[in-house]
Amino acid sequence: MTTATAPTQTSIRFQVNNAELNPALRRLSGIVDHAQVIQILGFVKCVLSNDSMLMIASNSEIEMHVRVAISHDMPSLDEQEIEFTLPCKKLLDISRTLPNNASIAVEQNQNWTSIRVGKTAFKLASLGVEGFPQLDPFTPEAKFAITEAEFLWLLRRSAFAMAHQDVRFFLNGLLLKLAKQHIETAATDGHRLAKNVLSYAESLPERQCILPKKTVQELCKHLQESDSLVHISLGKQHISFISESLELYSNLIEGDYPDYEKLLPREFAHRAVIDVALLKSSLQRMITLANEKYHGASLNFSDSKLTLSANNINHEEANDELNIVYTGEPVKVGLNIHYVQELLQVVETETIEIGIVNTEKSITFTELDSSNQSQFIVMPLTL
Repeated sequence: MTTATAPTQTSIRFQVNNAELNPALRRLSGIVDHAQVIQILGFVKCVLSNDSMLMIASNSEIEMHVRVAISHDMPSLDEQEIEFTLPCKKLLDISRTLPNNASIAVEQNQNWTSIRVGKTAFKLASLGVEGFPQLDPFTPEAKFAITEAEFLWLLRRSAFAMAHQDVRFFLNGLLLKLAKQHIETAATDGHRLAKNVLSYAESLPERQCILPKKTVQELCKHLQESDSLVHISLGKQHISFISESLELYSNLIEGDYPDYEKLLPREFAHRAVIDVALLKSSLQRMITLANEKYHGASLNFSDSKLTLSANNINHEEANDELNIVYTGEPVKVGLNIHYVQELLQVVETETIEIGIVNTEKSITFTELDSSNQSQFIVMPLTL
């Protein structure tokens, strides 16, 4: 990790429009450590150049850069960059109270920053840049570009299956895998798995890495449903994402991701084709009376119908019945309703096929009439 050098200028004055500052601060605030266990992590580092200010937020593992336009009367900017810090949350709170088109005059003088808009003035404490943490520069081992919409599609359709604060730290992230002419994402918390694959026009080096959960969440928050390219550079311990709307740098999670291919069933003794909208509605009804701890529902598959039932410790019950297309002997399985609901949220087809090996093996959900190379599995519950 590198740290910045101290500023050489004692007094800095410039103007910035709130229409640019406010969205920049809102974006950076997702990275800033608002708990401020380490005080400097509650600040953003600012680097002034000729006509813009680069604002950097860091939590020691993820770093985001946003650039905003400024105006000033400091000729020294033609020769060197000037660095200082600003308190992110306080400045964002101030920005929210100002008109969108307000011109904000900023004067930064060592340990203090003055903010003035008309007759309104604020005085904020600042910290030196020498303690601000930034990720080390890295040499990329693989580079590729993909549209923001395509990469967002890969992330969203896998991210919901990531673990949350699991002791198996590598599960608290998302696997990004490059393989010849494919880009793959996968996530599992040990109870479910989501795998998605996208074809790539050019040949890619065979590499894989584990993205931290926070990195994935910020990417999902800020990437756009557009054809603009996001340029991804992958190193041994770091990765960067740079597009027209985003500049994000991140550490990678160290460790070996589980060989999830072994978990994917290939043959099924039972298959059911179900309308996605009807299944969503039925599960929403079942969750009302499901056990609050396990959120379980019993799914009883038979010739042409699916019977769903749920109950709780108060002996309350909910039952429902759906028409389905079914092949195989009757079978009854238990599933976590929330897990099924979350995977159905990313399904893009009107119907889905549920494949069951037996009551103990993982249950597969596949989009019908789709070219998507995607697989979703959920482990059964014992109810």
